[in-house]
Formats: sequence, C-alpha cells, structure tokens
Amino acid sequence: MFYRTEPVFVERPWGGSDFRGLFPQCPDGPIGEVWLLSGIKGKSTLITQNGSIEPEARNLSDRTEEMIGSTLPRFPVMIKLLKAKEWLSVQVHPDDRIARIEEGEPWGKSEMWVVVGTDEEALLIDGLKEDFALESLRERSDPEAFARKIETALHFVKPEIGEIYEIPSGTVHALGPGVFVIEIQQTSELTYRLFDWGRQRPVQVEKAVEAVVSDGLRAKKHLWIQGLSNDYFDCSFRSDGTAEGFCLLLSQESLTIDHIRCLPWQVIIVPLGEKVRLEGSYLHIGLGPIWRSYIQ
Repeated sequence: MFYRTEPVFVERPWGGSDFRGLFPQCPDGPIGEVWLLSGIKGKSTLITQNGSIEPEARNLSDRTEEMIGSTLPRFPVMIKLLKAKEWLSVQVHPDDRIARIEEGEPWGKSEMWVVVGTDEEALLIDGLKEDFALESLRERSDPEAFARKIETALHFVKPEIGEIYEIPSGTVHALGPGVFVIEIQQTSELTYRLFDWGRQRPVQVEKAVEAVVSDGLRAKKHLWIQGLSNDYFDCSFRSDGTAEGFCLLLSQESLTIDHIRCLPWQVIIVPLGEKVRLEGSYLHIGLGPIWRSYIQ
C-alpha cells in the first residue's frame, strides 16, 4: 500500500508562469512554489490511495502515527518545488531550540535544495563572506547604507544541475532567478527575512541575526550521486528495486509502483510496515536519526 499526494500551488511576489508547463492544473498568477507534500494545517496536500481522494486524510498530520509509527505535532517532512523570476528574500531559519523558546513551534527549519534546472545566469546565496562581521548588521538606521553593506557581505555561487545544497538552520541563504530546485525541509514556515531587495515586505533583522549560528557559515554542497544524510534526512537517488518502511519517493519522470503508473513530480508515501516494488529512477527520502527520540 502507498499514498500519492496532490500539489498545492502558492503565489509569491517573485513567482512566474514556468510551473504551468509541468502541471496542467497550475493556475494563472505568479506561482513561485508548488507544495508537493505539506502537513501544515490549513495548507495541507491531499493524499490519495488507489486514485480516490480520502476526505478524512486532508491534513497529513492526522495520519502521522499511521505513516511513521509515532505521534508528532505534525508530519515532519515538507517537499516543495521552487523557481523564481526574481530573488527570494535573504533569510535565516531558526533552529529547533529558538523555534520552541521564541516561537512556540515544535521545531525549526533545516532544509536542502536539490538543483534540477538552471538558466544561464542563475545564482544563489549560500551564506555570508567569511570576513564579514555579522554584528555590524544590527546598525541599520540608514536603509541605503544597510542595503549596500549586506549586498557586499553575501556569498554568491553559480549552481549546477546535479548539486545538493544542505542548508542547516542558522544559515543565511537566498535562491536567485532561474534556479529550479526541489526543497526538502522540516515542516515549518518559520523564516526571518534579513533583506528583501527593496520590496515592501516586513524584515526581521534582529531575529535573523540572533538565529545565525556563526559568522561565515555556508551551505554544504553535495552531489546527487553521493546523496545526503544528516540529523533530519536521509536522501539517495535510486533506480528500480524495492522500498519499505516509512519513506518518501519522488521522480521527475513517470514511476511505476506495484504495477501502478504514477505521475512525474508526485510524492509517494510508503507507510511504516509496507513494501513496494518500483520501476524507474527516483529520489528516496527517509528520516534522519534526530527523529528516533520520537519513534520508539
């Protein structure tokens, strides 16, 4: 037995129309994110079994114990597709401790970007330059001077297809225009904006500075072929074979599971105690060791 998810399309000021080429049901408007898997209440993805929507399962958090074998405040993993026409805000996510103490949330937000597409001039920000003193950002009485200071402090990189950027909580980062990524993250919406490129949205500079783990911290770069394992996630690229226990599966192409053909970009949930047979190439996502304290 397995479940399939239905996407949620999210408008962002930096979004565009590119996702209409991947999803016929994608609405008009500046769509910046496609939530392939979300257990956030009020913004949950629908799950289906054998092609029929189960109304009682609209919030994944309601099925967490069934899926992973433990009761958690919400489904622990969130998966998105991101592609922007403009820069996303320069931001920081709090760690688990700050999230609990300051925000009353069960955990913070560590994430990773799997690069699946780039335009010719695509860039992203993977941290601050090593010689930049983070504390200097607390003084921002002159907005223009603050903008110049932060733009010179950011470390820009040109991403390539086949790379994974591991972004622990407390890392300054931003996705640039023309980068298409799969974002795999803890299920949280906690974001502190440090800088927003002149857009008139609120920023949380003090909170962002407090959340940064250390000056000069950078995202860690990996390759698809190597996969990635950390405290929160265990990700690897596989083809054919079997998958069992709780895991999430995602393919850019059609994937056949137990002789059932699944659509591209459809997250497959294999619950605890189940086993499926697969044909095709896919990303396999399991939980990292930090969740063992919940799963007994």
